[in-house]
Amino acid sequence: MTAKEPFNLKFLSKTDITGSASTFNIDNIFTTEFNTYRIVFSGMTSNVICFGNVRLIDSSGNVKSDTKYDHAELTMKENGSFGNQKGSFGTSWQEVVGDPEVAPQGSVSHMDIFDPMNSGAFTFAKVRSNHSQGTAVLRTFASAYVYRLAEAHRGIQLFDTLSNNFVGGRISVFGYIS
Repeated sequence: MTAKEPFNLKFLSKTDITGSASTFNIDNIFTTEFNTYRIVFSGMTSNVICFGNVRLIDSSGNVKSDTKYDHAELTMKENGSFGNQKGSFGTSWQEVVGDPEVAPQGSVSHMDIFDPMNSGAFTFAKVRSNHSQGTAVLRTFASAYVYRLAEAHRGIQLFDTLSNNFVGGRISVFGYIS
């Protein structure tokens, strides 16, 4: 059995990163019209090591930084062994956008967030990310995430844990019914 890609994506919004900042709020992107959202982080670049983590924004506009974020990740490196890691009680979903250090190699990720507006269920997500980590060596990540509090969310915050800046890229949001 193979995973099916959504064929009924509806483009909702895009945010171009043209300046230099370590935090971006992509707010008011989730509605009850769709139950799944694909967020594509493309051409993400920085001048120094930068790790793009994600936090949810609740229905009142508050960025959720409590310890309810869990993740599991498979790491596949072209120049090394495969590995995995997992974590519980984090304050964000880690490395949704892999280290996009040194343009033009950059980073691309796509994140599917499931039922973020459902106030009666946890919010789940999955990510596929490719980046170069400052060299021509490809690194690929496959991750699964859960936010362990049943509440509605209306957006996300992308931020760097080291307070370093993203200097380029695009964040595109699509909705679909899964």
